[in-house]
Amino acid sequence: MPSDLYDVEITKEDVLRVLDIFRRVPTFILKRFVYRNNDLVSRFADQIEDYGSSLDNEDRLKIRKLVDMPVSEVQKLLQEAYEETGASQFEILASVEASAFLETNLKSLKRLMFQE
Repeated sequence: MPSDLYDVEITKEDVLRVLDIFRRVPTFILKRFVYRNNDLVSRFADQIEDYGSSLDNEDRLKIRKLVDMPVSEVQKLLQEAYEETGASQFEILASVEASAFLETNLKSLKRLMFQE
């Protein structure tokens, strides 16, 4: 098990697992959230904290690495996920228009989970 952030490799599957909640959101609603740059992490902080408390060290390191990645890299993985799954939610999040939304929510996730 990796003990250091640099020992952790993050895969497309890891990104999908962390961002899977967006697949449950109907596309028209997700588009609205993206357009308005809503901070969904703050809205669902209690559920995210509950989920975070059940994670092992490796999963926490993977989430840490994800929130530290440039948004453009996350979006490349989301584009690959869209091509593989056909989930329109991933296509929306991979678009240039979603960059600010992802940045807002990844920063909120980092603050929430890692107190930064």
